[in-house]
Amino acid sequence: SWMINSYLMEYTTVKSSTHKGHSIYQEARANEYEQSELILMMFSGAVSFLDKAQAVSKENQSLAGEYISKAKNIILEIMSSLNLEDSGAIGKTLLDTYARQFRTLHMAHMSNDMKKVRHVRDSIAEIGDAWKELFNSEEYRTFKRIGLKKAEGAYSQR
Repeated sequence: SWMINSYLMEYTTVKSSTHKGHSIYQEARANEYEQSELILMMFSGAVSFLDKAQAVSKENQSLAGEYISKAKNIILEIMSSLNLEDSGAIGKTLLDTYARQFRTLHMAHMSNDMKKVRHVRDSIAEIGDAWKELFNSEEYRTFKRIGLKKAEGAYSQR
């Protein structure tokens, strides 16, 4: 956990020193992207970069490393977009899962271990698919339409 915290601190410092000064997540909200679309885009992007890393790893380890770094940055962005105050135990579990994926990618990057990259890629794809399924659910559409408190009441009365 201390390793992830140090990466998050370093990443936050780097992000805040840029001209934009906002996370991708906040920018997307300002640009009226649906939060669900952004989440799916981030998972898709991470999977795409890890696919590219695997494809070029034998011929160009440096380029593979760049793709892995891009995927790691996306995972950090996903981690930083979690609302831990409102998400409770689920948010903590997701944060731990994403942190584990980040650590595994970091180690894979250091050792050019494409088996680990493949494992993280498959895991991230599976989590992204789960988010997509959630966003397409009747419960999520109800939540978006009437809000959390009313949705909780509607489903607890079933």
